[in-house]
Amino acid sequence: MSHVTKLGILLCGLSIAYLGCRKEPTAPSSSAPSSKSGEGPVLAPPQQPTEGNPAGKTTSAPGAPANNTLVTEPTEGDPTANAPPSSTTEVTKDSTTAAKIKANLASLSTAERAIVEKQKICPVSGEPLGEMGAPKKVTVAGHDVFICCAGCKEALTKDPAKFLAKIGLEPAK
Repeated sequence: MSHVTKLGILLCGLSIAYLGCRKEPTAPSSSAPSSKSGEGPVLAPPQQPTEGNPAGKTTSAPGAPANNTLVTEPTEGDPTANAPPSSTTEVTKDSTTAAKIKANLASLSTAERAIVEKQKICPVSGEPLGEMGAPKKVTVAGHDVFICCAGCKEALTKDPAKFLAKIGLEPAK
């Protein structure tokens, strides 16, 4: 391959790396939105505010035809104003996880279970203790510490001060 060809390939590669492979930006038009693929969803025009509904909000159930019923925004003092939307799958997942943790902690002695319930998380991974099986007990720097799995033991024993601090303990002197 000649030096000219190599230079041409190099320049082509550099220009693509610098400029990238992208479309030329198009100026927004004032005409009605088109439904070309790749441009994203076409949004409905904004709702006009009306009396009693300064935000112009409408309500309709997902999948139901819009009934254009106007609603107001939550007001100050409304306990549900900042509440996250509830989901039965989240509740089910939380209760399943809690049951799994409880079952895994049942294999520990009463004293060990008390330590785990106070410690709550693995100092190495940050995972809740009992979520990955029965927690493992490790004595390090004068403290009995529980970790989520055997894989966390090496890191804990290499730098105990760092990980003990995460659970509010200091190495024994």
